[in-house]
Amino acid sequence: MILKLCNRCKKNLIPIGTSVCKECEEKYKTEKRDRDRKDYYKKYNENRTDIEKEMQLFYASSEWQSMREFILAKYKWIDIWEYYENHNIVEANIVHHIIETKVNPSLRMNKENLIPVSYKTHQMFHNILRDGTEEEKRQLIDKLREYCKRFREEFNINL
Repeated sequence: MILKLCNRCKKNLIPIGTSVCKECEEKYKTEKRDRDRKDYYKKYNENRTDIEKEMQLFYASSEWQSMREFILAKYKWIDIWEYYENHNIVEANIVHHIIETKVNPSLRMNKENLIPVSYKTHQMFHNILRDGTEEEKRQLIDKLREYCKRFREEFNINL
């Protein structure tokens, strides 16, 4: 087999008929993926509305991060929905707004409008809020409020 130097790094020997070694091929895939990702987010950010940009700034703020940690700690890092709906203890890693921020921005830091949930539960909420009927949305919101209040009473939690 006749070998030649890699066209890219000029270090590794590779068979004639190939252009780059395995190391360079992997590095190129990673670089291309990173470039594609950067291009995607650049286009994504350019097309976002002012409300979406404002929300992103809010979620990145130290004020929100402190509130998020406060809520997760107060509710003992438990997914409240799973706790009452399915009788499971699941770790919460997201704080969901019962009344969404885009619906009523004035409630975004209201402690009684926040509920700790897992990623899976959060996705389920947003599926209902996006695709559900008005009745299903109202029932979800009512249950979330009820579960939060119940948890605070049962565990004597003061917000």
